[in-house]
Amino acid sequence: MYGGLVRANIELYTGIDNVVELTLDDGTSTVKLEGGTFTAVFKRHVDDRTPVLTATLSITGDMAVLTLTAEQMKAVGRIPSHGAVLYYDIVQEVDGQTNGIAFGRAYVIGGMLR
Repeated sequence: MYGGLVRANIELYTGIDNVVELTLDDGTSTVKLEGGTFTAVFKRHVDDRTPVLTATLSITGDMAVLTLTAEQMKAVGRIPSHGAVLYYDIVQEVDGQTNGIAFGRAYVIGGMLR
């Protein structure tokens, strides 16, 4: 099922832990958020089959919380000073079926200072 997908662009930063909250109800969504496992898959190109980075999400109501550690973000590699763009999909696996939930661009910014 891919009707009613939520499109949301996000920002991620290398060198720190990232916590991103996404509202998965756009007022027209027909996506059911009960049960299953939710995964965010990040790719360099929209049509890539091999992800650069994968993370699980926690879902509460219509809110998804994505947590990526600084260690996980190392998989993205070196980020140019102007940043980079990844593409992500959030999918739900339930009862052997894969449902598309959300998609968008992830703008990755490197060199965060502490």
